[in-house]
Amino acid sequence: MQTCFRPELARREAGRRRQPWLLAAAALVAVAAVPPLWYYTGAVKQAERQLAQLEAEMRPARAVQSRNAANLAALEDVRRQIEALHGLVASKSNWINFLTDLQSRLVKVEDVWLERLAVSRPPTTSNESAPEQLHLVLSGRLLDRKNPLSKVSGESNGRVKQLLASFKESRFIADVENERFDNTQPGILRFDFTLVVDTENPL
Repeated sequence: MQTCFRPELARREAGRRRQPWLLAAAALVAVAAVPPLWYYTGAVKQAERQLAQLEAEMRPARAVQSRNAANLAALEDVRRQIEALHGLVASKSNWINFLTDLQSRLVKVEDVWLERLAVSRPPTTSNESAPEQLHLVLSGRLLDRKNPLSKVSGESNGRVKQLLASFKESRFIADVENERFDNTQPGILRFDFTLVVDTENPL
């Protein structure tokens, strides 16, 4: 019976002898983990300090960036206002040039005058980028000196047609529409028509 217990006792004894070594190995493993842990903890704290420093340094830059964005928006608004004012100045100049051009064409035909000039703006379309098409509705009369007491002659009709063709040659006019004539009054030819303004030279 004693011989049966000897191997068991031997194993227990060997186990007791190994325990200090196992404890020492575990302690070494634990101690070996301390430096990397301490290093990484320090690295994290260092990174946090650097991040806080960068945040402090970036705060004025962000404020400047915000002011710059506000200034750029204000500059864009001023630019749009200037463009609108330029457009108004150009439009005013174009009106003067157009009326001068219109007068010169009336003078060439002779004995013709305008009684009405009205601006007509068609309904706006959904395409906001498309330039606005402006129409001018004109009414006037042409005097037939050669036939003051009778209906207007073919010559006077030809003069009015010449006038309309002359308007089509103007750089301000894209087309002439809605032509109407009335020769019921002796010696006078009344006319009405619509001038379509060229969008390249807007009024």
